[in-house]
Amino acid sequence: MTAISVPSWSPDAFTAMRLGFAFVVLGSIARLQFFRPRGRPTAPVGLARIVDLSWMSGPVMFTWSQRAMYAAVVCYAADVLTVYALPVLTIAFLLELTYRSSYGAVNHGHHVVCVVLVAMLAGVLTWNAASAFNWDLSPLTADSQNATAAWWAIQAVLAMYFTSGLQKVIASGGAWIRVSPNLLLSVQRSAHLSRLRGGPRQSAEERSERLSSHLIGRRSLVRFVFALGLLVELVAPIGLFGEYVLLAVGIGLIALHLANAALLTIRFDVWALVVLVFFVIPPFFR
Repeated sequence: MTAISVPSWSPDAFTAMRLGFAFVVLGSIARLQFFRPRGRPTAPVGLARIVDLSWMSGPVMFTWSQRAMYAAVVCYAADVLTVYALPVLTIAFLLELTYRSSYGAVNHGHHVVCVVLVAMLAGVLTWNAASAFNWDLSPLTADSQNATAAWWAIQAVLAMYFTSGLQKVIASGGAWIRVSPNLLLSVQRSAHLSRLRGGPRQSAEERSERLSSHLIGRRSLVRFVFALGLLVELVAPIGLFGEYVLLAVGIGLIALHLANAALLTIRFDVWALVVLVFFVIPPFFR
């Protein structure tokens, strides 16, 4: 681990990343919500602050947008017309997530897909410009368009995890590890409210409640577990120093998501899959 460098991926590794990410995108498209809020956004974010996105609420617009995304992701997976497929997917996801997040409830579960698409599109455009005009952008671009797109996507994901860890430190005034056992109390409170409301409970919630009850009196152990999670996020950028360092970071981040799902019933499956596709799988295709 001596310097930041673009991994020397094999053609099979590029294929694995492309097909894997296409699978993740396909899943996100399938989960788009058909029943949508109507009227002007009540809490606009991003682009919705300057552009009225209420036109996206209609069922016809949703249907055509989803069909366009399905067609684009198939083209991307097949490596056909990628130069058109990436912009379609990027713009569609940007509009969809901005619209969905502009009514007072923001779900970050699929934001990583949008960020990866933006990063890949920016990398492809930069590489194409450098190639067309014979610019030497070697610090920014790799030796191929595919490598540049993948490398930019990886940097974006690492930056998101680092930002997440940094935000925890800042928002807690540096006391994140000390106060982390209180997160288990929120699990207990949610479980209590769920019992009061009655109705069926999911097995994952029951397992989380049992686990949190077991750990609630072991505050030092809980702090140690959450400290490890915070550390994984804060050191994520070291993944830029080599393919196998990136693999280790990826395994740590997936373990973080598994722990959050078990302890807090907070599932970020799409994030874990993106890490698996870009961080963990490629080294096995040498």
